[in-house]
Amino acid sequence: MEALETAKRLGKSIRLVLTDIVMPKMRGPALARQLKSVLPDVRIVYMTGYLEQTDGSDEFLQDAYFLQKPFTRESIVGGVAEAMTGERRVKPRPQIVPA
Repeated sequence: MEALETAKRLGKSIRLVLTDIVMPKMRGPALARQLKSVLPDVRIVYMTGYLEQTDGSDEFLQDAYFLQKPFTRESIVGGVAEAMTGERRVKPRPQIVPA
């Protein structure tokens, strides 16, 4: 909820949001959809420890990027850079696998 309030307050100065998929109160995909309604051009990067393989789910935004936990400093910097430039390496859509 704080992220949505911040997005409304700061507006277009936010160019990218890095969000976990599993969070208390609101899942990352729900946050991403709401953020996109306020900031249509914002880039979304999901991070998760449960990312495995594709399942065709519509839960995730089609233009989102994904980081698998645990990640290194280099992989997070690379993932954010990739999202900011829009130069996508071929990656499958995720499937959340229960822990």
